[in-house]
Amino acid sequence: MSPTLTDVALTLMSMMQQCIWDRCEDGRLIRLQPRPRNAPRIRSMYLTEDLFNVIRDPTVGEERSLRYAELEATLADFVTSRTLSPEYIKLLQPPTDCVWEVRCVMPDPSIRVFGFFAERDSFIATNHELRPVLAEFDSEEWQFAKARAKSIWNRLFSPLLPRAETEAKLLITGAIDEQYFI
Repeated sequence: MSPTLTDVALTLMSMMQQCIWDRCEDGRLIRLQPRPRNAPRIRSMYLTEDLFNVIRDPTVGEERSLRYAELEATLADFVTSRTLSPEYIKLLQPPTDCVWEVRCVMPDPSIRVFGFFAERDSFIATNHELRPVLAEFDSEEWQFAKARAKSIWNRLFSPLLPRAETEAKLLITGAIDEQYFI
């Protein structure tokens, strides 16, 4: 008896879950723990070790430290917010690359966090960039940031692929019914 499509999907999902667990165990991924710790968890976000270290770097100045504390709070919204809108997260072009950006727009300068959906409600945040550095949308700088995200994904999960969906409701519980791609 050959496996059904559902059986294959469940096997791939469990492989992805195991891979995420392994990357957390070896320290290459850190599960974002929003504050307060008893806040409801609707989704999961995992940060690469490098991204986590940037956010939590104790050696930076007070202004930068406050900016990255705001970034961490914005990322925590992914985990705890009942709804998410396209102002918060967008699928970048081309959609076949599966690269999403989380937008932290307050205060200036805004920050973009790039990443992928490993599974429904499970986001892997790979890298970030200050919005002014990215220049015009789809510039060489944008292309480099997306290529870096893909390279990080491949180092963490190859041969597994991120979820390829253009409809946010298939990836995000509580996605507001609007267009999530540029």
